[in-house]
Amino acid sequence: MKTKHIKVSVSDRTPETAGYYFIINRAASIQIGHFNGRSFAESFIDPDYWLEEVPDYEEEMKEMLAKCMLEFGRFKAEFGQGSKLELEIKSLLTKLKTEP
Repeated sequence: MKTKHIKVSVSDRTPETAGYYFIINRAASIQIGHFNGRSFAESFIDPDYWLEEVPDYEEEMKEMLAKCMLEFGRFKAEFGQGSKLELEIKSLLTKLKTEP
């Protein structure tokens, strides 16, 4: 499974475990900072954000949307009608395929 990083405000919450994290300060400078379990006190900069690694389900979502489109195609062929949901899924798939 792929992962991605999300920006988390230090004022909202800190990491759950001690370790090294990418941190971002006011000047948008990205560095590696050490979280000691309570704070980033040992870091050279006072971070505003830290980057949390989270699962990336984008590929799985694309595959599921494609399967839904196949089912809608079978339904449309059998009953001769489309749906608003089908158009929304087509639009979303197009957006996901064209984004970098």
